[in-house]
Order: sequence, then C-alpha cells, then structure tokens
Amino acid sequence: MKKRLRFLMSLVAGTSVLLSACGQSPQPSASSAPSAPPASSSPVSSEPAASSQAPAPAETYDYTDYRAHSQFPLSKEKPLSLAVRRDPSYGADWEDTWFWNWMKDKSGLEFEIEQVLSSAVAERKSLMFASGSLPDVIIGFSFSTGELVKYGQTEGQLLAVNEYITPEIMPNLSQWFSDYPLWEDSCKTPDGNIYSLPCFNAYTPGNSERFFWNTAWLEEVGKEIPSTLDEFLDVLYAFKEAKPDSYPLGGGANGDDPRSYLLNALGFLGPYTGDKGYNIALREGEIVIPGGESVYKEYLTIMKQLYDDGIINPSFFSMEKTAIDAMIAEDKTGAIPIYPYLATPEVEKFSQWESGNPLTSQWNDTPQWLAASRLGVGGCVVTADAQEAETIMRWLDFFYSDMGGLYMWNGPASNSDDCMGLTKGFTIREDGSSVYLDVEDKTYESNLVRNYQQMMGFFNVFGNRSNSVGNPEVTQLNIMQRLYGAPETETTYDMTNGDQNYRYSCLQHMTPYEVDKFPYIVYFDEQTNTIVSDLASVIQPFIETETAKFITGIRDISEFDTYLSELKSLDFEAYLNYYRNAWPS
Repeated sequence: MKKRLRFLMSLVAGTSVLLSACGQSPQPSASSAPSAPPASSSPVSSEPAASSQAPAPAETYDYTDYRAHSQFPLSKEKPLSLAVRRDPSYGADWEDTWFWNWMKDKSGLEFEIEQVLSSAVAERKSLMFASGSLPDVIIGFSFSTGELVKYGQTEGQLLAVNEYITPEIMPNLSQWFSDYPLWEDSCKTPDGNIYSLPCFNAYTPGNSERFFWNTAWLEEVGKEIPSTLDEFLDVLYAFKEAKPDSYPLGGGANGDDPRSYLLNALGFLGPYTGDKGYNIALREGEIVIPGGESVYKEYLTIMKQLYDDGIINPSFFSMEKTAIDAMIAEDKTGAIPIYPYLATPEVEKFSQWESGNPLTSQWNDTPQWLAASRLGVGGCVVTADAQEAETIMRWLDFFYSDMGGLYMWNGPASNSDDCMGLTKGFTIREDGSSVYLDVEDKTYESNLVRNYQQMMGFFNVFGNRSNSVGNPEVTQLNIMQRLYGAPETETTYDMTNGDQNYRYSCLQHMTPYEVDKFPYIVYFDEQTNTIVSDLASVIQPFIETETAKFITGIRDISEFDTYLSELKSLDFEAYLNYYRNAWPS
C-alpha cells in the first residue's frame, strides 16, 4: 500500500512568488489545509518497525544539538509577552504543551502568553492596536498586507524587523534572504521595511486547490477521469442517469465550493479565495476578475444548466458544511472539491477517490493549475515598544533553522531527551517514513490533534517549513531522519493514510500542471488601501449576488451585458487597475 517517489522541488532563487492582497481581496498566508509532516506515515501494522542503526549522513553541524541551531540560552529582564492564536476545537493551554515547556527550559526565557480563539482574533487585534496595549510578539493573527502598512509603515506600532536581520543577530533568516532575495523583496512594504516575520513553505502536493472523483462511480458508468470540460459534463450527467437521487457535483457556496474548477477550465488561475468569481485571478497572463470578463457568461450558462438539471444540490447557495460532508459520507455525490478522508475516514472509502486533472475547453487550450504560495507574510509580528528587541529577534531566528522549523510543528525524535516525558516524539521506520508514537498508540486521534495539543498550537504561519537552510535538496523528512539518526531515504507515501493518499493522487494529476506566477502579495499605501477596500466592499458582493441570481434563474442570462454595465458603473476598471499597477508582472 505504500508508494515511493523522490520529489524534491527546490526553491529557485528568482522565482516570482507573491502572497496576499490587502483589504477584502485575497487574504494572506496560510493554506486552507495544513502541511502534513513530510512523508509522515500511519502504521501499517501494529508493531513499529525497528529503526536502522546506520550512521546519519555527513552534515555541516550536529542535527541532534539544539545549540547548533540557536543562540540559546538567552536572557531577558522581563518575561517575553506574546499573543497567540488558539484553535477552538483542538487547542490546549500553552502551559500543558510540550513545545512551550521545552522552549522555556532551553531558551532561558520566561513567557507570558495570551491565547486568543481564532474566532476572536480580528476583534482582539483591532482592540489591541486601538488601545496601544500590545504584547512583545503576536503570532497567528494573520495580518493582511494592508494591516502591515497601517500598523507598521503609517502608525509605527509594529517594529521594522529588517534592521535586525543580520548574520550576527539572525543568521538563519539572513541565510534564507541571501539565497532567495526576491522573497525578501516580497516581505517589504512600500517604505522598504519589513514588519512581519515570513513563513517559508515546502512544496507539498495537494496544498493548492483540489478536486476529486469517486472512481467507484466512474467504473460503474464506464468513464475515466475527465481532461476536458466536455468530458467533465458528460461524466456528471452519466452519474445522474445512473444515480437519479444523487447530486453528482458536490460542495456548495458556504463550504468546499467547486466553482473554481469550472473557472479554471475557462482559463482562470485563482487562489482559494478566488473560487466565487469576484477575486483577483490571472487569465492569459493578465490580472482579471472573472466576474467582469465576457467569458464569465459561458460559466454562468454552464452553472445554471447544472443547477436546473439537479447536478448540483438545489440548496447549493444555502446549505452548510455539515450537509456537504454528509452528502459525501452517504455516497450521494461523485465529484468533490475537498480531500475525501475528512468526510469518509475509512481507508476503503477514501481510497475510492482520485484527484482530477486540470481541464481544457474551447475557451482554454492549456491545462494548468495554480500552485499554492510558498511564501507567507503577516503570521508573526514584533511590536514597536517591545523591550530588548534584539533578544527577541535572536529567539525568533531559531524558527528559521532546521531544528526550529521542525520542532514548532513536529516536535522531537522519540530517542531524544528533548521529549522530556511530555511527548513520545516521532520515529523513523526502516522504509524511511516517520510516525508519531502518540498517534500510533491512539493517545491522539490524528496528527493534526496531536500537533495542536503538543506543539506550537497552530498551522505554520512563520519560520522554516521548507528545506534545510541553504540546502534545497535536503527536505524536512531528511531533517527528521537526521535528527533520529537514520539514513536518508526517498519520500514515502502511505496510501492507508488519508492525508498522504490524497496528496499522492494530487502529485500524479495536478502537480505536473502547476504554475506559480501569481500576485499573492500586493502592497498598497494606506490611502490606496482604503480606496481599494471600499471598492471591494461594493464590487465583490455585487458579483457574488448577481452570480447567484443568474445561476438560480432569478435573473436571465440575456441580461449579462446589462450586468457588465452595472459592474462597470461601480468603478470596476479603476479597482482592477490598482492591482494591475501594483503587480510588477
């Protein structure tokens, strides 16, 4: 059940990677799905495989000694105060986690931490900056580029961290920026300063948008995974004929929206937030908004047909995520835009689903898929009044090292004293795959729950979540193998693990077509940001509302040209031009 593949997508200096727009446009940073520990593996048998005792490969420094990766111990007169995001479902009190206990023990620092539920982050952020009562460091609050400009460049409440990014103070982050100078440029606001600590992500199959087909349904109707829009529609209608009570195309407007897959077939490349047609996208290399393009009429025509013929649920625009998942679990849909194991955790069920291919059509002859951004901004900021800022920056630099990036999400190896009796750590099997012992023994129900409750407590928002510092050929799995003292091996995908199963499938069907040139990061000065945000607050709801009317038949498709005129009257072209002028294409 395991498939093995060497897949080292090195970071290329000079790659054009931009991450988040401001205001209400594409939001920054983290991917909708977490990056799984590289090649982490669920057990195939109940007996853990014995690890090899072969010596680890030669390195430039000791991978088992945290002091080789950090400037610890540090000293600070007052405790380091932090505000950090907490997940409402899986989060734990920070004092009870392995990570913060280990950090306190090794860093030499004392911590005062306020944990803020993710649902309350926006309100808490606004209140903190309005009152001027700020902690030293804020992590996981997802600062947009507009907020970085406002709180940093304009108001001076955020520290310009670039003056500390030197080989003496932050050697690890300095190395990253030396290797990838365009990434450093993308972190700078218009005044040339950097107000947030970046996140460097490894390429991980399946972190871009996704689409999956139920292969059992395909076999039943004698069809294959489509590669063209015509084939796509043919398969959906074959499903409906074979299963009249089904809604073949799953998802809905309030969760797991499948419409980006159709827009992609018409030539649009957009991120997660672009799936409703009202956000920035690329088409034929130009910044556009799908809802303002003439070809959007073709998309509306197709969607209305799917709505009228019961291919999508008649409650498409109103049903909630739980109902969408229930359709998958009850085998009522044959095509979905979300990884299937979340709704069908049984191996025999999620194994039936296989990734789709990017579609071509008469309006788009090139199969292509937008790669997830590998650079994140806005995940970690230091406030301007932070005491002993240099010490804080030396602490933060640890997270850009090989060990620091790994420890914040994966934790230590099981054979390390760093476990401190608080976590069981990870082991490396003979085949090179990794497994968390406290997931294997069911202490935690999944890798995700374990990582939330024992590690830093949230998805990767800053630090090194990519390759070894200065060495793109050394993956995070290789770093784990070195920490454990095992030989390096190729990446292993365990097909009985739901997360790895869908990622391997995406690797086969989507990865070969992924492109990475997209304006993920766009900065405006504060005045322009206000204008863009105000325009977005009118334009986006208009496109979304009128789109729903066209699809449900409340508004006739014959009125499309009138709709475009109405959209133009909302200063649509001016709004679009702000992005076109800000993006150095």
